Amino acid sequence: MLRDKFAEVTDQVDLLQEVRKQWPHVLKKAGFDIELVRASLLAAEIASVPPGPDTDLLVNGQKFDAITRDHPLRIAFFGPWNYENGLGAASREILSAIRHTDVRVNAYPVVKPFHITG
Repeated sequence: MLRDKFAEVTDQVDLLQEVRKQWPHVLKKAGFDIELVRASLLAAEIASVPPGPDTDLLVNGQKFDAITRDHPLRIAFFGPWNYENGLGAASREILSAIRHTDVRVNAYPVVKPFHITG
C-alpha cells in the first residue's frame, strides 16, 4: 500500500490516499522506525528500475549511497552457520561476504536440530 501498487486493483482510491498521508504517524505510534521504513521504500523503488547504462548492476549507486547516509543498512541473518555440515559452511560463507560490506549484520543461529537427507 505504501508503494502505490494497489491503486490499479481496488476501488478504494480515497482510502489509499489517506493511508499514504497517515502512515508515518500510525507506524511511529506502533513503534516502527520510520526512517527505516522510508529507506526500505526507497530501496524498493530503486531496485525496481531496470538496469541500464546509468546503473551499477540492478541499482543506481548514487541513490543507494543516499539511503546508507540517511540510515545504515542492517541485515538479520538466520542460518545454520553453527552446524558442521554443508549448509553450515554455506551460511558461514554468506556471513563472511556480508561482513566485507558496510552493512550491519545480526547473525542468529539455528537452535533446533535438523537433519539433512539425500
